[in-house]
Amino acid sequence: MSLTGLPLSLVGIAHPPWSASSTRRAPAGRPRAGGPDASGFPAPTGSCLRHADVPFADLAALVASARCVVAGDTGLPHLATALGAPSVVLFGPVSPLLWGPPGHPRHRAVWHGDPHGAARPGDAHGESLDERLSRVTVEEVLRAVREARAYANRRDDEPTEVPR
Repeated sequence: MSLTGLPLSLVGIAHPPWSASSTRRAPAGRPRAGGPDASGFPAPTGSCLRHADVPFADLAALVASARCVVAGDTGLPHLATALGAPSVVLFGPVSPLLWGPPGHPRHRAVWHGDPHGAARPGDAHGESLDERLSRVTVEEVLRAVREARAYANRRDDEPTEVPR
């Protein structure tokens, strides 16, 4: 599977209340990969896949060729980091200081928690949408994507402070 050059956004859908409504507002015509609730909204033109049961090799190929991976605090952003793909990680109940992306400007963390507070201010396995995650806006995610993509071609391994 070769997707090199596609304007691909991978959205790891971890919590339906944020992701389904926000994903619908993502730029039109952008192929997306969905998760468990992806069937709850219309497929955009050029969708790559519509379910979470993707063979790992195919998922790795999608991530490696993505211009930017946008996902919740799950394993998908870790794969993006390992493959050198730019990423934007959405955090809610757990601080990015605990599990956030490495210190490189092509990886961004979006979080509305107290940076001086507890590392786990909420329930990572809760049944309801964490209030910190609910405050994340599409506009700030798109801004973080633009910022991460600005460093996409830099392959130096020098760590930097991660803008949070």
